[in-house]
Amino acid sequence: MKAQNRGIPAQVQAGGGGAAGSQPPEQPGGGGVPPGAPPKGTPLGGFSEHPDDTLVRELIQTGREPTPDEVQRIVHHVASAGFNSQLVRVRPEHQGLLYQGTVLGARATSLEYHIVERVVVYEQWAYGTAAGQFVDDLHRLVAHPSTQIVLHRRMAGWSMVGFLGRTGSVVPADRRGAQARDLLWVDYSGDRGIIVTGFMVAHPADPDYGRVVRWIQ
Repeated sequence: MKAQNRGIPAQVQAGGGGAAGSQPPEQPGGGGVPPGAPPKGTPLGGFSEHPDDTLVRELIQTGREPTPDEVQRIVHHVASAGFNSQLVRVRPEHQGLLYQGTVLGARATSLEYHIVERVVVYEQWAYGTAAGQFVDDLHRLVAHPSTQIVLHRRMAGWSMVGFLGRTGSVVPADRRGAQARDLLWVDYSGDRGIIVTGFMVAHPADPDYGRVVRWIQ
């Protein structure tokens, strides 16, 4: 189905979008890169050689339209993917926050930091939501039949698959926080083979899409 029939803003269809103040769209890697190959500079955390991640990169590098079976391959793959567990820097204003026995220091795993931000800082998920429940909600969003899917590039040309859908379709009412939003965004790295973020937004133009290659669902 065409993006314009799914409520995707025109600026997002054209390759712009993202929240105000987001970084400019990243451009694809230089010429001569074979389909499915990594961008210049292997992403931190290693490079995935899973066939479905290779498919993601090939689709982004060539710009071709995937078959329905290929779309389902990507969905099934991401719907069981792990969340980024690497250490990341914690903003000074968030250091010292306590949630479910974890106190944020100068660094934390990305998942630890995400759950504290989503529950304590932004109150998108209800207090008491565990990290595993948060990831389960993201997986359900990816697999939901009404979810919109976009192939895009960001962060120095990394190959990404974004998933945008209705929060109420996948997050139980008792797990939605005081500041829950109507839409839920999940972003997956086809280079690293992991989910890198998940958060609620009020408008389809809010996520940082970088450079949109193609809406595929």
